[in-house]
Amino acid sequence: MKKATDALMIVQAVLMYLQVPILILFMLPNDGMDPDTQSVVAKALFSSFFALMGVTVTICLVNILLAFISGFKSKSNPSKITMIIKIILIPWFIFNFVFCVLMTAAFLNPFLFMAIPLAIALMMFVAYVYMIATSAYDIAFFINRLVRKQIKQKAPLIVATVFSFIFCLDIVGSIIFFKKSSYLS
Repeated sequence: MKKATDALMIVQAVLMYLQVPILILFMLPNDGMDPDTQSVVAKALFSSFFALMGVTVTICLVNILLAFISGFKSKSNPSKITMIIKIILIPWFIFNFVFCVLMTAAFLNPFLFMAIPLAIALMMFVAYVYMIATSAYDIAFFINRLVRKQIKQKAPLIVATVFSFIFCLDIVGSIIFFKKSSYLS
Protein backbone atom coordinates (compact mmCIF):
# COMPACT_ATOMS: atom_id res chain seq x y z
CA MET A 1 0.00 0.00 0.00
CA LYS A 2 2.96 2.32 0.65
CA LYS A 3 3.98 2.35 -3.02
CA ALA A 4 0.43 3.15 -4.11
CA THR A 5 0.05 6.03 -1.66
CA ASP A 6 3.46 7.44 -2.55
CA ALA A 7 2.60 7.21 -6.24
CA LEU A 8 -0.73 8.96 -5.66
CA MET A 9 1.01 11.84 -3.88
CA ILE A 10 3.42 12.15 -6.82
CA VAL A 11 0.49 12.09 -9.27
CA GLN A 12 -1.15 14.89 -7.30
CA ALA A 13 2.01 17.01 -7.45
CA VAL A 14 2.37 16.41 -11.20
CA LEU A 15 -1.27 17.35 -11.83
CA MET A 16 -0.82 20.52 -9.80
CA TYR A 17 2.20 21.50 -11.89
CA LEU A 18 0.34 20.70 -15.13
CA GLN A 19 -2.07 23.52 -14.28
CA VAL A 20 0.70 26.13 -14.45
CA PRO A 21 1.24 26.23 -18.25
CA ILE A 22 -2.50 26.47 -18.83
CA LEU A 23 -2.77 29.44 -16.47
CA ILE A 24 0.25 31.12 -18.04
CA LEU A 25 -1.25 30.73 -21.52
CA PHE A 26 -4.54 32.08 -20.20
CA MET A 27 -2.83 35.22 -18.86
CA LEU A 28 -0.75 35.94 -21.97
CA PRO A 29 -1.98 38.75 -24.20
CA ASN A 30 -3.48 37.58 -27.48
CA ASP A 31 -3.73 40.84 -29.42
CA GLY A 32 -2.69 39.29 -32.75
CA MET A 33 -5.67 36.92 -32.94
CA ASP A 34 -9.03 37.66 -34.43
CA PRO A 35 -11.90 37.79 -31.87
CA ASP A 36 -13.36 34.41 -32.89
CA THR A 37 -10.04 32.63 -32.41
CA GLN A 38 -9.50 34.46 -29.09
CA SER A 39 -12.87 33.20 -27.89
CA VAL A 40 -12.17 29.61 -28.91
CA VAL A 41 -8.70 29.63 -27.32
CA ALA A 42 -10.01 31.21 -24.11
CA LYS A 43 -12.83 28.65 -23.84
CA ALA A 44 -10.43 25.77 -24.51
CA LEU A 45 -7.95 26.98 -21.88
CA PHE A 46 -10.73 27.67 -19.38
CA SER A 47 -12.31 24.24 -19.93
CA SER A 48 -9.01 22.36 -19.80
CA PHE A 49 -7.97 24.17 -16.60
CA PHE A 50 -11.21 23.38 -14.79
CA ALA A 51 -11.18 19.78 -16.03
CA LEU A 52 -7.60 19.36 -14.78
CA MET A 53 -8.47 21.07 -11.50
CA GLY A 54 -11.45 18.73 -11.09
CA VAL A 55 -9.25 15.68 -11.63
CA THR A 56 -6.66 17.07 -9.20
CA VAL A 57 -9.25 17.77 -6.50
CA THR A 58 -10.61 14.25 -6.96
CA ILE A 59 -7.10 12.81 -6.59
CA CYS A 60 -6.68 14.96 -3.46
CA LEU A 61 -9.87 13.57 -1.94
CA VAL A 62 -8.75 10.02 -2.76
CA ASN A 63 -5.36 10.89 -1.21
CA ILE A 64 -7.07 12.06 2.00
CA LEU A 65 -9.19 8.91 2.15
CA LEU A 66 -6.21 6.62 1.50
CA ALA A 67 -4.14 8.52 4.05
CA PHE A 68 -6.52 7.59 6.82
CA ILE A 69 -6.92 4.01 5.59
CA SER A 70 -3.16 3.50 5.29
CA GLY A 71 -2.53 5.44 8.48
CA PHE A 72 -4.27 2.70 10.42
CA LYS A 73 -3.21 -0.30 8.32
CA SER A 74 0.34 0.51 7.26
CA LYS A 75 3.28 0.36 9.60
CA SER A 76 5.56 2.53 7.49
CA ASN A 77 6.20 6.16 8.32
CA PRO A 78 5.07 8.48 5.48
CA SER A 79 6.89 11.56 6.75
CA LYS A 80 9.83 11.42 4.31
CA ILE A 81 7.73 11.41 1.12
CA THR A 82 5.35 13.96 2.63
CA MET A 83 8.22 16.33 3.38
CA ILE A 84 9.75 15.85 -0.08
CA ILE A 85 6.43 16.49 -1.86
CA LYS A 86 5.75 19.58 0.25
CA ILE A 87 9.18 21.03 -0.54
CA ILE A 88 8.74 20.27 -4.25
CA LEU A 89 5.37 22.06 -4.22
CA ILE A 90 6.72 25.35 -2.76
CA PRO A 91 7.12 26.97 -6.22
CA TRP A 92 3.62 25.85 -7.19
CA PHE A 93 2.07 27.50 -4.13
CA ILE A 94 4.06 30.71 -4.78
CA PHE A 95 2.83 30.74 -8.39
CA ASN A 96 -0.72 30.02 -7.19
CA PHE A 97 -0.58 32.94 -4.75
CA VAL A 98 0.63 35.35 -7.46
CA PHE A 99 -2.01 34.08 -9.88
CA CYS A 100 -4.76 34.49 -7.27
CA VAL A 101 -3.67 38.06 -6.54
CA LEU A 102 -3.73 38.85 -10.27
CA MET A 103 -7.17 37.25 -10.65
CA THR A 104 -8.48 39.26 -7.71
CA ALA A 105 -7.11 42.41 -9.31
CA ALA A 106 -8.83 41.47 -12.57
CA PHE A 107 -12.11 41.23 -10.67
CA LEU A 108 -11.84 44.90 -9.67
CA ASN A 109 -13.84 45.66 -12.79
CA PRO A 110 -17.12 47.28 -11.64
CA PHE A 111 -19.16 44.52 -13.32
CA LEU A 112 -17.22 41.75 -11.57
CA PHE A 113 -16.60 43.47 -8.23
CA MET A 114 -19.37 41.58 -6.42
CA ALA A 115 -17.82 38.22 -7.38
CA ILE A 116 -14.51 38.91 -5.58
CA PRO A 117 -15.49 37.20 -2.29
CA LEU A 118 -16.71 34.12 -4.17
CA ALA A 119 -13.57 33.98 -6.32
CA ILE A 120 -11.28 34.36 -3.30
CA ALA A 121 -13.21 31.71 -1.36
CA LEU A 122 -13.02 29.26 -4.28
CA MET A 123 -9.30 29.84 -4.86
CA MET A 124 -8.51 29.47 -1.13
CA PHE A 125 -10.65 26.34 -0.81
CA VAL A 126 -8.93 24.59 -3.72
CA ALA A 127 -5.44 25.54 -2.49
CA TYR A 128 -6.36 24.34 1.02
CA VAL A 129 -7.62 20.99 -0.29
CA TYR A 130 -4.33 20.61 -2.19
CA MET A 131 -2.36 21.38 0.97
CA ILE A 132 -4.39 19.13 3.29
CA ALA A 133 -4.13 16.22 0.85
CA THR A 134 -0.36 16.27 1.22
CA SER A 135 -0.57 16.62 5.02
CA ALA A 136 -3.15 13.88 5.53
CA TYR A 137 -0.63 11.03 5.59
CA ASP A 138 1.33 12.55 8.48
CA ILE A 139 -1.85 13.44 10.36
CA ALA A 140 -3.28 9.91 10.02
CA PHE A 141 0.04 8.33 10.97
CA PHE A 142 0.27 10.56 14.07
CA ILE A 143 -3.30 9.76 15.16
CA ASN A 144 -2.67 6.04 14.67
CA ARG A 145 0.53 6.08 16.73
CA LEU A 146 -1.12 8.26 19.39
CA VAL A 147 -4.02 5.78 19.72
CA ARG A 148 -1.55 2.88 19.93
CA LYS A 149 0.49 4.79 22.55
CA GLN A 150 3.72 4.48 20.58
CA ILE A 151 4.75 8.14 20.81
CA LYS A 152 7.53 9.14 23.19
CA GLN A 153 7.84 12.87 22.43
CA LYS A 154 4.30 14.18 22.05
CA ALA A 155 4.90 17.96 22.05
CA PRO A 156 6.94 18.30 18.81
CA LEU A 157 4.64 15.93 16.94
CA ILE A 158 1.54 17.77 18.19
CA VAL A 159 3.04 21.06 17.01
CA ALA A 160 3.94 19.49 13.66
CA THR A 161 0.39 18.14 13.29
CA VAL A 162 -1.16 21.52 14.11
CA PHE A 163 1.20 23.16 11.60
CA SER A 164 -0.09 20.69 8.99
CA PHE A 165 -3.39 22.63 8.92
CA ILE A 166 -1.84 26.09 8.36
CA PHE A 167 -0.54 27.47 5.04
CA CYS A 168 3.27 27.84 4.93
CA LEU A 169 3.67 26.31 8.38
CA ASP A 170 2.68 22.95 6.91
CA ILE A 171 6.13 22.72 5.35
CA VAL A 172 7.80 23.44 8.69
CA GLY A 173 5.45 20.91 10.28
CA SER A 174 6.39 18.22 7.77
CA ILE A 175 10.10 18.80 8.47
CA ILE A 176 9.53 18.64 12.24
CA PHE A 177 7.41 15.53 11.78
CA PHE A 178 10.11 13.86 9.69
CA LYS A 179 12.85 14.70 12.21
CA LYS A 180 10.88 13.71 15.33
CA SER A 181 9.00 10.66 14.05
CA SER A 182 11.88 8.64 12.63
CA TYR A 183 11.78 6.26 15.61
CA LEU A 184 8.14 5.36 14.80
CA SER A 185 8.87 3.52 11.54
